[in-house]
Formats: sequence, structure tokens, C-alpha cells
Amino acid sequence: MIRVLAVFFGLWLGLCLALLVGGTLGHLRMVSERIGWALPGWVAALDDDSGFTSGQGRLESASLDWRLTGWDGFDLRLTGPDWQATGRAEPEGAALRIGALRGTLPLDWLGAGPGMLALDGGDLLVGLDGEIREGRIDGQASGAVVTLLWEGGAWRNANR
Repeated sequence: MIRVLAVFFGLWLGLCLALLVGGTLGHLRMVSERIGWALPGWVAALDDDSGFTSGQGRLESASLDWRLTGWDGFDLRLTGPDWQATGRAEPEGAALRIGALRGTLPLDWLGAGPGMLALDGGDLLVGLDGEIREGRIDGQASGAVVTLLWEGGAWRNANR
């Protein structure tokens, strides 16, 4: 009996690891269609060949890339036509904590006004449903220090 349980556990663990390493969003979409489970809406903009360890897709008008680095998080890159921002995402319960924000980002992409924001840091908590739960973005725009806070579903400039 112990041997049967050990074999079963070994096969189950191997299948889980194969799915994490080799499974793609295309596979997940196929399974969700067959069993009737709906995927979050934000995954529609991700490429079919994206997986857990790396992938790409679109986030509004920007290109999103991620890569698992180490055991504890992902390196993220968000690229627009003439800008690029990077960050580090780490799991936190049923959400991702995104920090180490660097690069340049258009303020109007965030709905926070005109101009470009040079990122100096910040911290976002994004649920697995794609919704921002809390956030703070620090940077500089037009030579002034800017702190954006996520409040009531929109970014607010805390320096005004």
C-alpha cells in the first residue's frame, strides 16, 4: 500500500511540475473550455504560448513580458512605443506584490495627466483577477517629485 501511494504521489508531483514548466496558456484555455471554468478577463490579452515561467502579452497599448527568476518572483517589463518600465513581482496570497519600479512611463497611460514619469520606485498589489488593490508610484515629472496613490479605482497625485 505504501508503494502504491509513493508511486501515485510521485506521478502527481511530476505532472504538476510538467504543467508548471511546460504548460502554456493555450493548454489552460483548452481545458477551461472543456470543463466550463471561465478564466479572468485579463488573460485574453496574453499570448497562447505564454507559460508560468515566462510569457508575453498586451496590457492596454503596451507589451508585457515576464520571466520567473529564482524561486520567489518574476521580472516584469512593460514596453510602449517610446518608453519602458520594469519591476519585480512576488506572490502575496492571492495577489502579486510588484515593486522595484524603474524606467519611464507616460502619465496619461496611468490616467494621471500629460507628460512622462521617470520611475524611482513604488509598490503595487495586484489581485489575480487583474485588479489593483493598492498602489504607490514614486517618480519625477518635469523636474518635480511625483507620488501617485491608487485610490477609488484611479491614480491620484499626492503632491497636489
